[in-house]
Amino acid sequence: MANRQSAANQFVRSMLTAIGEHRDLQVLGLAPSSLRGKKIRDSLLSEFNGKCAYCGKEVVGNDFDVDHLVPISKGGGGLHMYGNLVLSCRPCNANKHSHNLNDFLEKFPEYDAKAVKKRLADRAKRFGADLDTKELQSFSELVYQEVGLFLDEKVREGLVRLPAIQVKVAKQAKKQHDFTQIAQDFPLGSRLLSTKDRTIGKVFDYSMEGPKEKRTAYVRFHREPDGKAVTRAPSTLEVIDRF
Repeated sequence: MANRQSAANQFVRSMLTAIGEHRDLQVLGLAPSSLRGKKIRDSLLSEFNGKCAYCGKEVVGNDFDVDHLVPISKGGGGLHMYGNLVLSCRPCNANKHSHNLNDFLEKFPEYDAKAVKKRLADRAKRFGADLDTKELQSFSELVYQEVGLFLDEKVREGLVRLPAIQVKVAKQAKKQHDFTQIAQDFPLGSRLLSTKDRTIGKVFDYSMEGPKEKRTAYVRFHREPDGKAVTRAPSTLEVIDRF
């Protein structure tokens, strides 16, 4: 569905945040409220002496960000816990974004990468944060897929509860974009096989592709197992499982 990916991503982030806060309560005795808003900003500002954890430059006023050392995402598996939170200047935070620490530091040879990694790894260990997140990455990927499937199921359940569509309204709408036929051939939620590259995935949307005068309907689906959205011409697709 159109918002399937964002909903699944948001759920994974919320889950990793909650796991991290519960972990900090177990390890450090920190209440969840200690890791939010002004409290965490003030704590990190004091601990890092007002200097960016990556480049070491002093931040000015409130011109800084709280960054997750290991990204809090399905691909990163990082947790929202104190040992995984660092003070970052705005440029470093923007450049690091969702990259892991090693990839980020490789982009800036002027940084003392070895010293930065050791310092932050030692700090994380001191506060009980495990930076080896392979297990959580796998778990997060699984949850991401499960949430997407759950959302698909509930959307279908919701659709059958709606009143019948008025024929007049449908005809007027179809004058603009008519995906009726492609939706019948490749229903939302069905699993497809791309004969072009053997990619498998679930349909979540349709789009009009090609030059303005010759635009035709294409199928959009979430590729398995990574969930990436891909678009294919219907002539290259086969339905292998209808919902």
